[in-house]
Amino acid sequence: MTPLRIAAEGLCSALGYTLPRTAAAIRSRLNLFRETHFVGLGGKPVVGALLHGLNIWGGQRQAALLRMSFEEVWARAATSEGAALSPDSTALLLLLPPAGQHAVPLNELHEAFRALTDGHGLHPASGAMHAGRGGVAAGIQRAAQWLAKDAASTAARDGGTAVRHVIVLASDSLLTAPTVERLLAQRRLAEDQHTDALLPGEAAAAVMLTRTAAPTAGPEVWITGAAHGLDDWRPGADAPMRAQALTAVLRDAARQSGAGVADAEFHASGMNGEHWMAREIELALSRAMERRRADFPHHRIAQFIGDAGTAGAVATLAWITHEMRVASDAARAGTARIGRTGLLHFSEDDGQRSALMLRAPGVAHATA
Repeated sequence: MTPLRIAAEGLCSALGYTLPRTAAAIRSRLNLFRETHFVGLGGKPVVGALLHGLNIWGGQRQAALLRMSFEEVWARAATSEGAALSPDSTALLLLLPPAGQHAVPLNELHEAFRALTDGHGLHPASGAMHAGRGGVAAGIQRAAQWLAKDAASTAARDGGTAVRHVIVLASDSLLTAPTVERLLAQRRLAEDQHTDALLPGEAAAAVMLTRTAAPTAGPEVWITGAAHGLDDWRPGADAPMRAQALTAVLRDAARQSGAGVADAEFHASGMNGEHWMAREIELALSRAMERRRADFPHHRIAQFIGDAGTAGAVATLAWITHEMRVASDAARAGTARIGRTGLLHFSEDDGQRSALMLRAPGVAHATA
């Protein structure tokens, strides 16, 4: 794929309503897991990462998070992109949970989506897709298509303006009554003496993508590979896990970047505490890596903000990008906390698998 620059990012989570606050809390190894008003099977409250101070519930709550994340990424892009940013050449791509997932407030999310596109005068190509965290690479691929150089015909059809920026946005929550009931019935929520489980959370996150170099000399992060696949295996299946799809997308994302899987300095995933995810990652990396690594740091945002479903994948991308920007500056002082080449990968219950390769300044431009 032609590399895409991440022009701006935003994140709203239980650790903070903005990305810098969330990132600062994560760097301090903090979380805000606490008892919620939901009751578990043993009669004890369900523990999760719930945003406090936001007294809106149901679908309106997720819509509110969506708007906050959008406003943050737009404000940050207005500063970094300057005159290069224009609403009529910016498209919005809303990533929704998988189509078969119940209790998703589609009406409220679509309403918020229309309010954002109409209120800001965004490009008519804007749209939504059911992706889930495992489909985030498919969303990146769709954004790349919108930004393609041969978009002249699309621009003419959609109003005469080519798409120059795409905002990929997601808002999701596992802390809703129907979702909690389903996860409790499936024995997937963390409780006493049950650690092969997840801690539910909620979040909204956004990244703005473009094909052009930054108008300023600030730190840049590029997506140089995006691969999406589908695995036949499902959690709880009697058949053994083979991690074939995740292995394939890891290799494909690295190949698109002109590198190997083992060339990444670190990896980050949507692993939420369930054993099957950890096992799949172990299998996939053991097969995909071209050589042994003495150390391969693994970053997981779910251990700080909980499992936020589809938003968790975009949140990982936004958070890692933010840290790579910080590392670009810190490297000059010898205080870098994260590498300049990262491999992100995500798995969804429905079999979708995604992998993204990220590169920071000096690395991405060689590929671009």
